[in-house]
Amino acid sequence: MEIKKAQKSEIIAILSLYRKELSRLIEFNFPSGQLLNEFVKKQENYETENSFGYFIAIKNNEIVGAILIDKCDIEVYKHHGIVNLKHLAVANNYRSLTIGTQLMEFAENKIKEYMSQKKLTSCKIIYEISEEISNSITFLQKCGYIHEGMISDYHVNDVKTYFMGKSLRN
Repeated sequence: MEIKKAQKSEIIAILSLYRKELSRLIEFNFPSGQLLNEFVKKQENYETENSFGYFIAIKNNEIVGAILIDKCDIEVYKHHGIVNLKHLAVANNYRSLTIGTQLMEFAENKIKEYMSQKKLTSCKIIYEISEEISNSITFLQKCGYIHEGMISDYHVNDVKTYFMGKSLRN
């Protein structure tokens, strides 16, 4: 399996994976054109940055997983940053093959590379989980993330959002 930064031409395949595997999330039920434009714009914003954007797992020439490494307020303080990980998804027929774990480890290594380049001593990774996929909390805990809180009505009325966090140090 190979993990690499997604090209703009692969965004449609990523969106298709997300619609199939994360269809319970309200954000993936917006019109396709609107979502596609948002995904392409996000990837264009990170085109020159090696450590951020959509990353994909490819097996047998098929996109079987994806994750977004998204800047929050990197370098909030002189030597500390904050990064959001979002939209981890693995194709149903490839689950239980450690692809999700490998994508998380890959993302954390990309963040560590960025920390070294920018001479950051620490970085807080935040992963938001909607209650529609709250079963992902157990997976993230296995990856070393800690449940740090919950907010009702954060993105959508009557939907809880859980916050998982992990600190990296150089």
